[in-house]
Amino acid sequence: MKKITLLVLSLFLTACASKVPLQDPSKKDLTSISDRNSNQNLADSVNSQNVAAVDVTNSTKKPNMITPEPKTIYFDTDSYAVKSEFQEIITKHQAFITKNNSSVLLQGHTDQRGTSEYNLALGQKRAEAVKKSLLLLGVKAENAETVSFGKEKPVLDENNETAYRKNRRVEILYK
Repeated sequence: MKKITLLVLSLFLTACASKVPLQDPSKKDLTSISDRNSNQNLADSVNSQNVAAVDVTNSTKKPNMITPEPKTIYFDTDSYAVKSEFQEIITKHQAFITKNNSSVLLQGHTDQRGTSEYNLALGQKRAEAVKKSLLLLGVKAENAETVSFGKEKPVLDENNETAYRKNRRVEILYK
């Protein structure tokens, strides 16, 4: 019985073996032209071996699109007012979202001070304030979603003013 099991297992593994090297799609930056060419070369290689090609790109993201930078809006202590210095960044994101019919997730964050409940509410107000700025510039409501992480995901896990300043933010993530 053991010999039959080993024979079946070895046949299965042999049948599943591939001569095409696979790459981890999470380690590829799909925004460059060279990556597009290498994806095409891989697809051509797979197709020439009479093997079904599988698209390993993230189908929810539009390939080869470079989103605006920076993607972070910073806030003052206990505030959810969007500072005027960030209006140009928000305008760039609005133009990109509108032109490409993209969607964003706006993640609100706070520094570590205060209660979890207070910080979750403040993070949500910050995310909503950035969303409101985008909507006023013409982004459709269905293209901007908000969520708050409060103090749960700090950029810097230190207790000093520099860390607090970096943690009071809204991050713009494209879907």
